[in-house]
Amino acid sequence: MIVEKTLDSIASNYKASGGFERVITRYKTKIILKLCKGDSALDLGCGIGMITKELSGIFKRVVAVDGSAKKIQIAKSRVKENNVVFENKLFEDFEPNIKFDTIIVSNVLEHVNNPVLLLKRIRNWLNSGGIVVATVPNAKAFHKKIGKSMGIIKDLYELTKEDFKKGHKRIYDRNLLERDFKESGFKILESGGVFFKPFPHRQMERLDPKIFDALYEIGKELPDYCSSVYVCASKV
Repeated sequence: MIVEKTLDSIASNYKASGGFERVITRYKTKIILKLCKGDSALDLGCGIGMITKELSGIFKRVVAVDGSAKKIQIAKSRVKENNVVFENKLFEDFEPNIKFDTIIVSNVLEHVNNPVLLLKRIRNWLNSGGIVVATVPNAKAFHKKIGKSMGIIKDLYELTKEDFKKGHKRIYDRNLLERDFKESGFKILESGGVFFKPFPHRQMERLDPKIFDALYEIGKELPDYCSSVYVCASKV
């Protein structure tokens, strides 16, 4: 399938388990786990299973879905818990046979053609009182503002070559993310930022890791300048 081959190609350019992306994912997971509730979870866009692994420790049942066969293969090798089921499906083709208490949509909405349409479908997969937690890269991230001031990028919302390599179709800020949720029939319970990252990945990797916890805490005070932003929402 052409779409699946494209997703596998994108997967090779998006290494959540390597470099500084691994650090961002760790702090992102920390926030996600604090927001989770109930017994059942859907990890939509599970990638190589980094968040799925953590979800398996707090939920009775976890369904993890990704359109990339390569990523699902890696995820299965990393997550062998009996309460986790993996499905290699495109989001457009996925139809769960159960409803969920928590649905995780981490770094997905910037990739899909119509995020509002996807969110409306996700809304139907929630149990009563269930929540959706979504994360996306942040257009207003501090390191991007530095890049704009230096003339490296012309606009905070422009898609760069790196964005295209990763399959990004848009760039969010916190207001835009909240807007899509509200348009899809959700009530925003909480929103914020994930990790204050002052420099690009390459420079961040040279810093003493001891500073990372401090940057995570600073991000709570400066959510709109963080590397990523998140929303936690329920049905209206």
